[in-house]
Order: sequence, then C-alpha cells, then structure tokens
Amino acid sequence: MANVTVIIPVYKVEDYLEKCYNSLLNQRYGDIEIVLVDDGSPDSSGAICDEFASAAESEGIPVYVIHHTNRGLSGARNSGIDWAMACSGSEWLCFVDSDDTVADAFIEKLYDAACTNDADLAVCDFMEVDTEGKDIHEAHEFPCGVNPDNKQLFELMYENWRIHPAWNKLYHKHLFTDLRFDEGKLHEDEFIIHKVLYFSRKVVFVSDMLYLYLIRSSGIMGTENKRTRADGVLASIERYWFCKEHDLPQDFRSLGIDYMTLVGYLNDKEITMKYKEVFFDYKPNQTVMRHIRFNLLPIYNWYRKRRLG
Repeated sequence: MANVTVIIPVYKVEDYLEKCYNSLLNQRYGDIEIVLVDDGSPDSSGAICDEFASAAESEGIPVYVIHHTNRGLSGARNSGIDWAMACSGSEWLCFVDSDDTVADAFIEKLYDAACTNDADLAVCDFMEVDTEGKDIHEAHEFPCGVNPDNKQLFELMYENWRIHPAWNKLYHKHLFTDLRFDEGKLHEDEFIIHKVLYFSRKVVFVSDMLYLYLIRSSGIMGTENKRTRADGVLASIERYWFCKEHDLPQDFRSLGIDYMTLVGYLNDKEITMKYKEVFFDYKPNQTVMRHIRFNLLPIYNWYRKRRLG
C-alpha cells in the first residue's frame, strides 16, 4: 500500500508527458502511487497514460488511469482526490502538472520535512524553465523552516506568490476531506491556497528548488486574457471574505491592484459589484484609506492619463 498518491492531470501534453512521468519513476522515495487523470484529452495523451499503466508492473510503482470528459484542471485534480479518498490507503497527496518535472528528491525531502516537524503541509521552492529546459527563473527569496502561526503564515503568503501553486507541495490527505478545487475557474490555486493554509496545523518550508515549472506559450497560464484576469480578481475577493470571517490578515495591496484590473481591463459588472462590496466593507479602515490615497490614486491617475493621452 503506497504512502503518497501523486495526482497528474493530463490534457494535450503528448510531447511532455513521458518526461514528467519518468521524473516520478526516478523518485528516491519509492513508496508512491501515480494517478493519471486523462481530462478528455483530444490528442494521444490518454493512450500514453494507458501504456504507462500497462508497463507499470515492471517499474514497481502502482499506476492508475482515470478517463473522463473534459472538466478542466480543477476537475481533473478533483477526480484524483476523489479516487485517493475512496480507493487508496495513502496518507499523503501531491499534484504534478503533466508538462512539468520534479527533482529525484522532490517527494523524499518534502516527506522528511513534514514528518520531522509533524506538519500537515510541506512546501518547496521551484525553478521556472523554458521548453529547452533552460533555467529562466529570477532571483527571489523563499522561506525556510516551520511556520505554525496562521497570521504570520498569511502575511507570508501575501508577500511571496511562490507559496500559492498547488503543485510544489506535499499535503496530508486529511486536508482534502472537505476541500476541492473550484471547477470552471482559472487561477484555481488562488481559490484554495488560503483554505489549505488555514486548515494546516503546521506548515514547513523547504528552500530547495525541487519542482521544475515549465513556461510555455500554449499552457493554460501562457496566454493572458480577460477570463484569467477575472478569475484572479474573484479569487482575491473570495480570499478577502474568508480571511475576514476567520480573523486573518487581509491582502489590501492585491485588492488595490485588482481594482486597477477592473478599471483598466475587465469592465465586468458582476465582478465590479462584488468588488464594491469588499471596498465598502473595509472603507472605514484608515490604514486602507491611506494606502489608497498614497498608492492607488497616483497609479489610477497615471493610467487615465496614459489611456486618454
């Protein structure tokens, strides 16, 4: 019985899937099972998944394939979670996107860090690479060690976007007892990360770059459009209300940036109304008003001048 279930959503990745899969076969921590979720892929990705499962016995790692009609990345992840909850005795989950790869110590180091520190969640740093495998990540800071305090953890989340993705983590399975990814949304990680952090008793950070995140123009986030921006704003709004309800720090800076997105790009009435509800909710907060006065308004005026000029 495997201890870690690795969930890989698969959609139109026939050129990348084998490299991703092989990086998991090469894990130093071997007590894993792999769940490949074919999300109605129109290319040969689904058939490749079946080939991997057929050959899995000789590899010594259990491989399972789920085929279903296209539900998007969130739906594919949810299918994997549902399978793990119903069919597996594993204690841990992780997600790997099917065009990415992981270092051979990816699971080992996260698992050791989680167990040593009695943490529910282990998070590692990652490296951005291009389609040629070239390192294109920029210099940055990443936390290291244990952070058991929710308020400090949320401040850290607001400061460092590298904490947000679903895939650079090892989760204790109980975190997904009642949690699932929002289907039909892009920026799906942004809709769930604050809930994962809130329900984790303790979080440990590993500063090693153990995950290789592929940047490609044809990927889900490779093309910026109104839908992706709109979902990003909606995620910030939902996170605001969640944090307010649970007495956690709110990310007013992101809300200010989201306002500029609304004004300058989306022109979406539904989202604008949701945002107004947030604005009038925190309007009495003088710290927020000072932030808007000294930071947001100059940006807004600059934007109007540029747009009209």
